[in-house]
Amino acid sequence: MSIKTKLKLIITAPLLGLLLITGIMSVSYRDIERENVQKDRIYSVFQDIFQFHLLNDDLLYGNDSRARFQWDARYANLLSTLTSMGDFSNQEQRVIVKRVRAALEESNQLISQGLDKYPDNLDVEYRNLLKNQIDIKLDYMLSDTAKLLAISRGKTEEILARTGYITLTIILLVVFFIGINALMVKHSMVAPYNNLVEGLKNISQGRFDLRLPVKGSDEISQLKRAVNDMVEKLETSSAVLKDEILRHRATAEALAQSEIKLKALIESTSDWIWEVDSQGIYTYSSSQTIDMLGFAPDEVIGKKIYDFMAPEEVFFGVSGFNSFLENKQPFNGWVMPLKRKDGAMVFVESNGVPIINQGGEIKGFRGVNRNITKRYMLIAEKERLITELQSALDKLKMLSGMLPICSSCKKIRDDSGYWQQIESYITEHSEAEFSHSLCPECAQRLYPDYYKQAVKDKQGTERLTDL
Repeated sequence: MSIKTKLKLIITAPLLGLLLITGIMSVSYRDIERENVQKDRIYSVFQDIFQFHLLNDDLLYGNDSRARFQWDARYANLLSTLTSMGDFSNQEQRVIVKRVRAALEESNQLISQGLDKYPDNLDVEYRNLLKNQIDIKLDYMLSDTAKLLAISRGKTEEILARTGYITLTIILLVVFFIGINALMVKHSMVAPYNNLVEGLKNISQGRFDLRLPVKGSDEISQLKRAVNDMVEKLETSSAVLKDEILRHRATAEALAQSEIKLKALIESTSDWIWEVDSQGIYTYSSSQTIDMLGFAPDEVIGKKIYDFMAPEEVFFGVSGFNSFLENKQPFNGWVMPLKRKDGAMVFVESNGVPIINQGGEIKGFRGVNRNITKRYMLIAEKERLITELQSALDKLKMLSGMLPICSSCKKIRDDSGYWQQIESYITEHSEAEFSHSLCPECAQRLYPDYYKQAVKDKQGTERLTDL
């Protein structure tokens, strides 16, 4: 017999015993429950008979119409109960129930005859006689009811005693059977098991050259053969495993060095390395926030991107971040104006990549922020200068190209073919204005007398200029 079969028997025996005990207890519980129901009926009958004693006095001496009504109601109820009690398994109980029922019917008949014979008032002697007869029958009924109760209690005790005896017998048989099988299992398992454990201890210490002795074909022997096969494979792959361990150790050391280098690189760069979740809350921040914003990393982690923006920029920040979430794509060159701890504004250029789990859900972003405040201010200044120059150029009217001019009167021909005075043409095509005066040559030619007098005067030059 194999160890597996023996163990099955050891396990099956208690289960069968438990099953038998459960079945016996179930049957016993059913019988006890049925006896309890019968006892409840007997108690109910006992109480009703006792109430008949009280109603008997009210009917015969009180002449109370309500007492007659209660008598009839209790009579019908008690008669119904006694009828339902005819299912007793004990013959003696069935006989007693019939006797109680007959006495009840006789008592009711006596009451009915007495009240029908003397509807107004009963004769005293007849009333006493009738009362004694009914009381005797009620007493017999109480006595028989007590016997029913005693028989029912005796049956309950008998059921409990029988159940206990059978249960104890089954338990003893199960224990005996388990003990016998346990001794057999011990004899066939303990020594081989100890030998197996000792061999496994040697193998666990790396002694792959040892083999377990195998005798028989039971489960432990089969296990020993399997262990020997496993040891042979372990011995073969031991060298490979050692090389693998060394390689993993080297990989772990390289990874540790890489982490140190990465941390040093993050700390040495001037850019701010960050990570946020899908709500825009910082979950990681490098120490560059101290120089960039004046906040320590612990002060940044747990806050949202928008917490560092000026109020008028929050709307644009929220819109931008939500669009990145919807697209699930990296973003580059996102310029954000942020407020430092001291209240000053800095401009950062943000680049980030999405963090997406295996289910395709975006969990946040990680990226880098670069301080471009100086570059941003230079660009803003450049744009301002360009705008001012463009505005100046828009106001300036340029004269360029070949201008046809009369060699005699100095008039200029416009694009339409008309000749204009040179000052009119220049005024029309530029923002220049003219003030007229005379050069010394023209003044001498046009006003010779005045010119001679002016030359003699020390202020003549100024007056000529004012002309």
